[in-house]
Amino acid sequence: MFKVFLKQLQYSLATIRIYVAFIIGIVMQIVSVMPLLAFSQKTNEPLSIFESFIYFSCDDYLMATAFLGIVLLVSDIPFTEQNETYTLLRISRKRWVLGKILYLFCICTIYYGVVMISGMIFISGNSYLGNFWSEPIYTLVTGGAQELAESIGAYFPYNYILLGLTPIMALIVSFSLSVLYGFVMSVLFFYINLKLSHVVSYVIVMMFHVAGYLLISLFYSNYCIKFSLFGNSLLMYHNIGNDPNTLVFLTLPQTYLIDGLFILAGILLIFRTIKKYDFRITVGAKQ
Repeated sequence: MFKVFLKQLQYSLATIRIYVAFIIGIVMQIVSVMPLLAFSQKTNEPLSIFESFIYFSCDDYLMATAFLGIVLLVSDIPFTEQNETYTLLRISRKRWVLGKILYLFCICTIYYGVVMISGMIFISGNSYLGNFWSEPIYTLVTGGAQELAESIGAYFPYNYILLGLTPIMALIVSFSLSVLYGFVMSVLFFYINLKLSHVVSYVIVMMFHVAGYLLISLFYSNYCIKFSLFGNSLLMYHNIGNDPNTLVFLTLPQTYLIDGLFILAGILLIFRTIKKYDFRITVGAKQ
């Protein structure tokens, strides 16, 4: 299992595709946090180093766009090399699948880890390392310096996040939600690729992703967000601290449970499909 994982990781690191994916994520992170950094500089108050990714995770459009990096990373799963057949001659199908699944989880973690670190580096010149919220974030939450914030495009009205979570905890939650969403969609990609062509799989996964985004951007109802897997991957759409204004959202444990069930169901479907898969015919060349 671990040999399959390491071989897949080595293969990915040797392709240009993975670096293009990282660039997509890094650019989206920097574009997202630029208004917050500009607001911080204008008010002469530093940011917490942890707030860059938190702010990013509350930007639905740029988070949706950053997901394209994940799609690029996993678009050729599971048949990435011509010699997959030889690998399967040495190990069982179960270990082969588990190695691929482990790779998907790790590559999603690495992707959002790189994105998170890039944001921290970008604001590092005007930030501090401390587990308490910065004055610029408090100002945005309370509506202070509204004219300046609007001129710059800085926006963060989610006071319940500040009241319910520390910056480190908010960062951990934001990061884990992003990784889990990427992992869920990667497992879906894996399963569909076993049944259909890569092009069709790409279209289906992207349609599912876009539908999740449109559900939270076109329908002005917080109730609809419950039915968007993408919406529930964003920190701002959660009931944190039992705030009366957010009771309509799912709680964090509920979202983790739903993601876990989706992942489990996807893996079980993959195992069921792989038992009947004719590798002698299909692995001779990439699909």
